[in-house]
Amino acid sequence: MLITKELWRAVAFAGPLLTVCATAYTQTGSISDAARAAIDQVAVVQQVSLEPVATGSGSGGASVNFQVKNLSRKTIYAIGYSVTVKYADGSTQAAKAHTLDLLPVYFERIYFEKSLTPGAPRSALAPLLRPGETFADAGMATSFPLDRSQSLPVLAQPTIDMVIFEDGAALGDPKSIQRIRNSRQSKIDQITTLVEDLEDVVKADNPQQASAARVEDSLAGRLKDKNGNPAGFTIITDSEGKLIDRVDWRQARVALLTGALVNTNGDKNRINVRIAKNEQYLQMLKAQPVITEVVQ
Repeated sequence: MLITKELWRAVAFAGPLLTVCATAYTQTGSISDAARAAIDQVAVVQQVSLEPVATGSGSGGASVNFQVKNLSRKTIYAIGYSVTVKYADGSTQAAKAHTLDLLPVYFERIYFEKSLTPGAPRSALAPLLRPGETFADAGMATSFPLDRSQSLPVLAQPTIDMVIFEDGAALGDPKSIQRIRNSRQSKIDQITTLVEDLEDVVKADNPQQASAARVEDSLAGRLKDKNGNPAGFTIITDSEGKLIDRVDWRQARVALLTGALVNTNGDKNRINVRIAKNEQYLQMLKAQPVITEVVQ
């Protein structure tokens, strides 16, 4: 199983955990001139703003916010971007690259938010970036320190480094593209595991006790994957498939299970509904086209 180092917030409600922000922080790889030119034709940065923000140290900082407009004829499902700022003394500072996958959030809203009904307006199903539309998200805000004189940067330059379209065509930074591949496979792996956990719970005479036991076994590493390793451990690979790190996501597995059982009160019919919704969600994720770089 593959997973990327993500910063993500999850909100538990009457369904699984909803990922409202999935932004991975990485070092940008090289982007060819051809890929850069192609990106500039399909996505553009708009309405860049620099705002002062409070920091934990009390010294303050700067937040760069911006919007992305889709200039293409296809819906954009994922973007990668980087931000550089310039200070009055001529010095510059660059933030690490970010990737933001819009697709999983879109699917989760379709399947798990009760407020979204058939025929709901397109805006209610944001955040896909459709042709001609603009997108902004709080998760895209990038923070920088003040300069030595405690002044804000004088210039901010966000750059779109990668885009992935609805048909799987991808442009830009190969590392960011691979990160989205890994992230989506990780999502599939996690939802698959969640369905297995829920099916185990619903078969028990006492689902609440079975859930508690499942959580305990997961945290203790007693549950094994198909290779005989403790379930909930995954590896991170780079774009060439080389091992980068090994990550323990047993806590995330527990959070998914407990979140999916919120308000079920051990009722098997309610749990079966959660299983069915997650299976539908899983099938939509699996049905996505293979992500393929179209410009090297």
